[in-house]
Amino acid sequence: MVLKISAFKINWEKAMVMMKQDRNLDQKTNKSSKKPWLDGALLAILALIIILSITITNLHSAEQAKMIGILIMVLALILVPLSYFKVKSFYHGDSKDLFVPKSMGVGITINPNNPLGKVIWVVIVLVLLYFLFKIMLTPA
Repeated sequence: MVLKISAFKINWEKAMVMMKQDRNLDQKTNKSSKKPWLDGALLAILALIIILSITITNLHSAEQAKMIGILIMVLALILVPLSYFKVKSFYHGDSKDLFVPKSMGVGITINPNNPLGKVIWVVIVLVLLYFLFKIMLTPA
């Protein structure tokens, strides 16, 4: 009987620790969601990219398709820094690992507080800039 009670007590303590971790995660999530303009901007840019991607398939002119492709790349260049700030709002220097578990959903993400993680974010922007200039310099 004593063994069962102590096992229950240990499981209860583990459950309390897990609940406290969940509560801390919820608090982080609530703190980070204090920027509704950032959420709105991210959703608007994603919606524009999707709409333009659908529109580009119905165009007959190569010049029009090129202009929409350039616009999509510009929107993607705006989207990456906004995404960086959104991800950074979830991780306040808690971990110095390169990859950290996503704060919402399943998976991992690049840690924006890690120096190499910041380099990866900058490389993503530079690659997008390269392709933007490549599209702009390619004749239609």
